[in-house]
This record gives sequence, C-alpha cells and structure tokens, in this order.
Amino acid sequence: MSRPILVLLDGSPFSEQAIPIALGVARRNKAPLELALVHELYIPPPGGPRELTFVSPVMDSEWRSRHGAYIRDLVARLSKSTSLRVAGNVMDGPVVPSLIERAEASDAQLLVMATHGEASAGRLWLASVTRAITHRSPVPVLLVKPGAGGFDPRRESFAKVLVPVDGSHLSETAIEHALMVAGTTGVQYVVLRVITPVEEWDLGAGAWASSNDLAMTEAETYIDHHVRQLQLRGIDAIGETVRARRSTPAILAAARKHEVDLVAVTTHSRGAASRLFRRSVADAIARNVSMAALVARKYAAVPGVGEPVEREEAIAV
Repeated sequence: MSRPILVLLDGSPFSEQAIPIALGVARRNKAPLELALVHELYIPPPGGPRELTFVSPVMDSEWRSRHGAYIRDLVARLSKSTSLRVAGNVMDGPVVPSLIERAEASDAQLLVMATHGEASAGRLWLASVTRAITHRSPVPVLLVKPGAGGFDPRRESFAKVLVPVDGSHLSETAIEHALMVAGTTGVQYVVLRVITPVEEWDLGAGAWASSNDLAMTEAETYIDHHVRQLQLRGIDAIGETVRARRSTPAILAAARKHEVDLVAVTTHSRGAASRLFRRSVADAIARNVSMAALVARKYAAVPGVGEPVEREEAIAV
C-alpha cells in the first residue's frame, strides 16, 4: 500500500479546508489518508494577576475527549464519501515535535496543512509553527492557503504549477515532488530559472556583458532541456528564464505572471551555496497568501526513487 497523506488539523473549520486537496493528492497516488491532531494540556486563564496558571486535569480530560470525538466524526464522514482508507490520530505533547514524530512513525509521503501564512489567526497554525514544520519535516509539506485571495477550498487539484530550479540536481527533485502532488492531467508546469547577474565592477565592462550573456544562454538551454523531458512524458510544460538581482521577488513575480496556484521548491539548509533555495526563499514563498506552496527539505525521498537526497540531521528551530 502507498505511504499515507497526512493532514494536520487543529480542530478548527479553517484547518479542515486542507482536506479536499489532500483527498485529491491521495486519490491520484492511490494512498490512504490520515488526519492528525495534537492535544495540548488544557491550561485555563489565571483568575487574577497574582494567581499562577495551572493545568486542570478535569478540563484537560474533557478537551481530549472532545478532540477524539472530533477526529472520529471526521473519519466517519470522509469514509462515506471516498473509497480511500481514512484513519485519524490524536497525539499528546508539543505541537511541532508530535507532528514530526507522527510523520516519521506513519511513514507519510506528504504533510498537508491549511495556513494563512503571516496573517494566521488560528491557534495552531501560527507563522512560527508553519516555519518550524517546514524546516523540520522529514517529508514534503504542502501549505494550502484558502480564503480571500487564496486557494478555493472546494477544489481538489491544481491547474498550474511553478517549479523554480537553480541548475542543481537537488533543486530538480522539486519537479518530481510537484508531479506527485499535482499529477499530470489538466495541469501545466512552468519551469523557472532565475539568473543573478554578475556585478560589473567584479569583471570589468566587457567581461561583465559577456559573462551575463553566456549565463542566460546556458540557463535557457538548461530550461529547454527540462521542458522537453517533461513533454516527452506527456506533461504540459513551458519554461522561462529571467534575470534578477534577487531570487525571491523574481519567483513571486513569475508566479503572478503565470497565475499559478502552486509553487514547489526543494530547500537547502542555512549556509548552503545556492542563493535561490536557502530557507529565506522558501519562507517567503510559504508566507505568500496568493498561492499554495510545496516545500521539501533536501533529504526528502524523491517520488519514484525512494532514496533520500543528501540526508542531514534535523535542524532545530
């Protein structure tokens, strides 16, 4: 059986808006769906400024019972509407470590969660939690952004996907991750290469122009190659090469230009040589509220290959 698609919930209707797209991914991959919710200790507010906050065993037990009933009800309702196997889990402990541990224990192939990005008002999906999960997850994380200006929660698929690449094999694995998530039917892929120009004072005027022209020519050839490879697989794909001083604005501008609803990137850790796929770029894409984001850390197993890419130790956030 395929590895499960894990949906991260916090008990709110907003977080449930990740479920339709997760179901679509599960159907395309013939994978089971698992709903995960972390139960944190119930701590009532203090009665006065001098009163210490305390854990209420009675209320904590009541809230955990409610969380369990909530997950069971969701599983029952989804099981009636799909032939996929649907399971649910309520975990105890800190949110991020518990979710990461569940992803490892269930051998999930993808985590899916709804987020507002920086504008999040939900208890669980604050921007700091979203960043922590994307930085530490052992598998790719799909951030769905429903609501005004975001992804339509009624849809189960993506129409256009942007995949920025930087010339490295690692960045190219984002293509396979995106294909796993969005599929090949009714979706167009835009493969993007951002060239950061060499400064004139580093080389001199003549060498500067020649170096930048050569870089653009090589980038266009590189992108054409990947577009042809996708087209040979029967996938609708186009390519674009742009010159920009900063990668992040160029990626977001291309996403708006092509009206994509998903951007997929594979990220390096801090200190990596690539300027394009450092965490700051992935964080900026994840925070953007106009599109969904698929973020895979550098050791995530590549669909169809299975072996991790340059596995590294989890990075503390």
